[in-house]
Amino acid sequence: MRLLPLDKETLDMLDEFITRGGPIKYGDKVLIFGIGRHRAWQVVSECAVKAGLPRLVKPGNRENT
Repeated sequence: MRLLPLDKETLDMLDEFITRGGPIKYGDKVLIFGIGRHRAWQVVSECAVKAGLPRLVKPGNRENT
């Protein structure tokens, strides 16, 4: 577990997220955004490309080294 400082705008967004339904239950797990690890990686990778960042490399993926 980590403690992270959050500004008021982020706290307000989290509050709205929770008000709209918040995390979803998937079996015995609680998912914050209702997406899996693979889809989360895809979203981050797509955002990096749009931001003009260098191509991201998945940890442990020797193909990208």
